[in-house]
Amino acid sequence: DKINALKQKLNSLEQELERELRTLSKRENSVKQESDRMVVTKKQRVQLHTEDRIKGSKRKLQETCDHEFGRKKRIKS
Repeated sequence: DKINALKQKLNSLEQELERELRTLSKRENSVKQESDRMVVTKKQRVQLHTEDRIKGSKRKLQETCDHEFGRKKRIKS
């Protein structure tokens, strides 16, 4: 009789562990997804910042050329 009680206890503990494992797995997946999203948004921010710097550099270059050579010789971008 004690053996059956112990087997039931063991089964319930195994089920509890499986539930806990599933919960942890779901949590791990959501953390990974959030982390991936953060990496993507950081890459996008860096890309936008770089594009803004390039546009600013082109504009400054254009202004310098306009100033140096007059508007006749505009750079074709």
